[in-house]
Amino acid sequence: MSERWLTQRELAAIVARESGLPVDMVRACVPALFSAIRSELRAGEVISLTGIGSLQSVITPRKRFQSNLTGRIYDQPSRIDIRFRQYKSSKKL
Repeated sequence: MSERWLTQRELAAIVARESGLPVDMVRACVPALFSAIRSELRAGEVISLTGIGSLQSVITPRKRFQSNLTGRIYDQPSRIDIRFRQYKSSKKL
């Protein structure tokens, strides 16, 4: 299976075709959907996509590390990572 990235425009076209809704209406909704997902992840919510998996934000704490080459100590700032957990039932797709 080859890896393919969908643009928002392509995703909107697929949703419009599957739902029977006008493409223009779906194109207006897709950015709002992604905005809502970002907002919920920033708030620490888990987003469950039924039959597919879940998205969750995980805070990676600040840490210090030492370079193997120079011996210099660096600070890595904390950051928010997004984790996706695939449901077992969706692995059969």
